[in-house]
Amino acid sequence: MNINQSSSRSHLAPTKLSRAIASSFDNPDERYQAFIQCGRTIATDAINSFLRLLIKFLKPHLLARKYNDFFRRVHTFGKFEVKSLTPNGFVVELSDVAGYDYVAPMSIGFISHMLDAMGCRNLVVKEVNVPPASPQDTGPYRFEVVWS
Repeated sequence: MNINQSSSRSHLAPTKLSRAIASSFDNPDERYQAFIQCGRTIATDAINSFLRLLIKFLKPHLLARKYNDFFRRVHTFGKFEVKSLTPNGFVVELSDVAGYDYVAPMSIGFISHMLDAMGCRNLVVKEVNVPPASPQDTGPYRFEVVWS
């Protein structure tokens, strides 16, 4: 069953899971890093399934432009929008995510892992408008991505 075809209550499962993960960390920085790792793990599964062939041919800027399409393939919420492109980076913004806890650090992990798999080196992905230790349940979130 595709997540977009699921029942109206099943959209709460990821939120319940993220809250359970969050509750296992007292330290906010450790919690944030744990969710980045969750995003990396999700990206590993995506690369081993529907993105397997694309990851070999995608360039980082095309990933940035198409990221919203990939995100919406498996989510019924949220919107990624490219704000700027530079030769070795881009800025994207994630909006319409109210109620989805910790989607920002999971997105950092996902984006990081995808770009690592594409061969980007000295990669830095950071959330620029919300301090990492703050609660992650609204938005929009802005991410700066740079590599060499």
